[in-house]
Amino acid sequence: MAAADIYARVHGVCFGPDPQRDVIDFMQRRGLISRQEQCNNCHGVAMAIKSFKRCKDGYIWRCPEKNCRMQRSVRCDSFFQQSNVPLTTWLLVIYHWCFETPVSQMKDLCKVSLVTGIQMYQYLRDVCSWKPQQNVIRLGGIGPVQSNVVEIDESCFSHKPKHHRGRAPRDPVWVFGIVDVTQQPALGYMEIVPRRDAATLLRIVAQHVLPGTIVHSDEWRAYNRINTLPLVAAHRTVNHSLNFVDPGTGVHTQHIESYWNREKTKLKK
Repeated sequence: MAAADIYARVHGVCFGPDPQRDVIDFMQRRGLISRQEQCNNCHGVAMAIKSFKRCKDGYIWRCPEKNCRMQRSVRCDSFFQQSNVPLTTWLLVIYHWCFETPVSQMKDLCKVSLVTGIQMYQYLRDVCSWKPQQNVIRLGGIGPVQSNVVEIDESCFSHKPKHHRGRAPRDPVWVFGIVDVTQQPALGYMEIVPRRDAATLLRIVAQHVLPGTIVHSDEWRAYNRINTLPLVAAHRTVNHSLNFVDPGTGVHTQHIESYWNREKTKLKK
């Protein structure tokens, strides 16, 4: 199967003669589907995975009690529960999504329709959106170095007309970002903001920056009161109208500028 071939190529191992069961085991080890289920009819008796060729995954959970034989899908209570796509195909789609394969190419490689491929990619993006909402991202703080450094900046993500063709957006979309440059690779957090005033931006800094952090930024006026935040150890700036890197202090915001370029390149694609 294609999913087995991809897994073998990446991890240097091959699935056995039963790829469907191997994919189930693979997903169980990584917490994508449940590793055990209990029968509700038999007071919590542990169910077992049994072969069932008439279902799309080739296996089901089944109660071992002879008088019960309750059955349940191996994907119950998981991300895949509402999907009709086989788990072997899901594994391959996740692989292509992680490597940013365009959906127009992925649909042919995974043998799914364009509509199904778009929906599967959207579900994966939804998971990535949901996870940070449940766990607040905190950057900076005191770490292996004396104080961790974060760079902050804002950027406009609206379409820009070129060669005098098209119209400029009526309401530009501004994004505020924070990048921890002492992490390898650098970690970042970005958020769409309605305004670029001090009240909006300093609230985000206070929520997502750990105590003892050194903040590097340009000289945008909304950053003037960052030093008033008790969690900020120091605030250092660079005047972008004169230099990209401050010749005296070495302060710059090149890391977050690289983030903006990378994200905008994705949108252009």
